[in-house]
Amino acid sequence: MVSNSLDWFSLPSPNRHEAEALRVVGRYLSRTADAAGTRRLQPSLPVEERMLLDVLREQATAWAALCDGLLDTGTNAEG
Repeated sequence: MVSNSLDWFSLPSPNRHEAEALRVVGRYLSRTADAAGTRRLQPSLPVEERMLLDVLREQATAWAALCDGLLDTGTNAEG
């Protein structure tokens, strides 16, 4: 179980609509990370473009994980 509080701040649980939005955004970001990873495998890409795709993949993966984490913190996410 993920803790949903900091020492000085407790995160609010997402409501039903926010939870659905987090699910949609998380799925989109996961697909974006997959697409960047697939494109990055093309050997003809310049080094700079491969590096940019690496950053995009890492950031999209991190933001997708954040969406999942915010859903995990919510008790109102199911209803």
